[in-house]
Amino acid sequence: MNKEGIMLKYIEEDKEYTDEQVKREFEERVTHLVSSFQAVPHDIDNKYIDEIKASAHDYHSSWLNQFICIFRRNWINEFRQPLDVLLKVIQSIFFAVIAIILYVDDAADQTSYIQNFKGVIFFLVMNAGFSYVFSSVNLFNF
Repeated sequence: MNKEGIMLKYIEEDKEYTDEQVKREFEERVTHLVSSFQAVPHDIDNKYIDEIKASAHDYHSSWLNQFICIFRRNWINEFRQPLDVLLKVIQSIFFAVIAIILYVDDAADQTSYIQNFKGVIFFLVMNAGFSYVFSSVNLFNF
């Protein structure tokens, strides 16, 4: 019985319970729960845990093989939604055209050329970074 059930039991009865009676019944319940927990064998899974700990550091494939497996799995996952892939390609082409329009042959001297180059790098890095963020945000339903 939970705490609310105990309180309802005390409220429903017209008897007055002293703090000592409530404390004694609480201690009896806790003692019963502890003894029930201790009676259950807890070493059932310990033999499996020992096997897992023993083999945790034995990787049978190289990091390159692991990378290829993860890359292949991600590649298959991406192409399960061909419309999503098409939209990513169109988005990349769109932003490439915008970058070309904004930054090509606009430099009058060396300083403005470097500033434009920094702007292009910033634009491309932000575009690449946030494209992955937007694909991750689609996982959450708002």
